[in-house]
Amino acid sequence: MNVALKAKRIYCKVRGHKYAIVKTYHTHARQLKCENCEKKVLKEENGHVIPFSLRLHDAYKELERYHLKKQKRRQMVTLK
Repeated sequence: MNVALKAKRIYCKVRGHKYAIVKTYHTHARQLKCENCEKKVLKEENGHVIPFSLRLHDAYKELERYHLKKQKRRQMVTLK
């Protein structure tokens, strides 16, 4: 691990993370990433912050796909 990244991680431990929104899911959850140490977390609509994992990413992708499919069906019914 390089020295600059270690210094940024120490900065985050002392001062706190500086999160930026990477992706907003349809279910009102947001994927956040720290601009300093690149740590990823998921913030749900109720305010809970969860460490980001590949398993969560897959679950929210499936939920997003489901909601988009449901939305398309509603639009088709409305057009008829």
